[in-house]
Amino acid sequence: MPESKAARPAHRPSRRHQLIEGAVELFAVKPPDLVTIAEIVQHVGMTPAAFYYHFSSRDELFQEVVNKFGEEWAANAEEWFAEATTSSETLEVVGRLLDWAVANRQHATVFFVTSKGASVAIEEARLIVTSRTSAAAGEAVRRASAADASAGAALDGLSVITVLESSLRAELSLDPTYRTLGPRRFRDEVLGLCVRVLPAA
Repeated sequence: MPESKAARPAHRPSRRHQLIEGAVELFAVKPPDLVTIAEIVQHVGMTPAAFYYHFSSRDELFQEVVNKFGEEWAANAEEWFAEATTSSETLEVVGRLLDWAVANRQHATVFFVTSKGASVAIEEARLIVTSRTSAAAGEAVRRASAADASAGAALDGLSVITVLESSLRAELSLDPTYRTLGPRRFRDEVLGLCVRVLPAA
């Protein structure tokens, strides 16, 4: 009698990682519901059996991709915003997060572009990430502000993250605004929007 999935030893991490990375390459260019398991295994040179050894479905794999990137994104935001004590340092964190997402373009594209609206579970995961990053940005805004206006700082933090996420969707999907402005001017405009939200130095 075959072992249950839970009883199997957790080995072959490289094959699991290979499946995840191969799937990300496909999810970054196609909606997740159009990517099949057959396409994933063909892309990475494995068999369906190898896929099902690690994942019960394409949706489980997709959820893991979204969760993993979301956790890294939120953890970076929390760590970097925690170090910011002024508006200029907070703005530097925004630029640093933009750079990090672009450096991890395929994973970021899946999270910010192709996963949007994919399922209720995915939207819940994305909302948790936005809540965490907004709270971290709000704390940075509060520290940079002379007045202790927690509610206002929280709203400003949410505004910064909304600008950040929207701009990443535009850049990663190469939308018309991004293509018209070009990388440098687009980045300047994004940072300019954040400056309007942040308290005066």
